[in-house]
Amino acid sequence: MWEDPYMRAFIGAATQELYFPPNRDQVGGELLEQQYNDTKDRIELLLQSQEKLNFVLDESPNISSRRIINFSVVIPGYGSIYLSNKDVGHDELNTSYFTNWFMKKASKYDLSRVSSLSTDTCATMRSTWTGLESLKELSHVLFIPCDSHGLQLLIKDLLQEPKIAKVMEKAHTIVQSFHRSKKQYAILRSKQEKPAALILAVITRWGTQFMLVSSVLRCKPALFTWLGDP
Repeated sequence: MWEDPYMRAFIGAATQELYFPPNRDQVGGELLEQQYNDTKDRIELLLQSQEKLNFVLDESPNISSRRIINFSVVIPGYGSIYLSNKDVGHDELNTSYFTNWFMKKASKYDLSRVSSLSTDTCATMRSTWTGLESLKELSHVLFIPCDSHGLQLLIKDLLQEPKIAKVMEKAHTIVQSFHRSKKQYAILRSKQEKPAALILAVITRWGTQFMLVSSVLRCKPALFTWLGDP
C-alpha cells in the first residue's frame, strides 16, 4: 500500500514533500537486520545480568501444522522472552530427545544459573523432568508443571461428567444449529434487544465452553421469542 504511486503522492502532499515512507526492500533488508541484531544484543546482555534463569519448553503445531519446539525464558519485570525454536518434522519426540535438546540450548547460559524449567504435564514431559533432574548439573533445578495446562485438563474432565456433558450437548446443539442456518440466525438477531452472538466452543480451549453456555443464557429471551415466532 505504501508503495502505491497515489499513496506516495498523498503522503508527499500531506507532509509538503518532507517525508516519504521507505519501501519494503529498505525495511526488510539492512534496516531489519540491524534492528534484529540490536535487539538480540540487548537480550543477551539482559540474560547475562540475571543471577537465575527460568526456562519454558513447549511443543505445539504452528498455523501450518508443523511440529515446533519453542524455547523461552521468563525474566521478572520483562515477562516471557522467546529464545529459539525448532521444526522437528517427523522426529520421535521422546524423553531422550527433549533432554538432549534442552541441554544443548541451556548449556550456553551456564547450567548453574538455571533455576527452573516449566513445561506442560503430558507423560513425555514428566519423564523429561526425571531425565533432567538425574543429571548432576541440573540436580538443583525446579521442574514446574504448567498451571494453565493442568487447569485445562481439569476442566476437560469436568465436562465429561454426565450431568455437565448433557447440558453442554444441548447448548452446543442450539448454537451449532443457528450457525448452520444463517437465515434463522438473522431472525434470532432481529428479536434481540441488544446484539449478542452465539459462540461455538473449541475443544482445546476450555474457556470457550464457558463462553458457549454464557452466550446461550444471554440470548435466552430472544430464543424463547424465536420459538414462538420463528
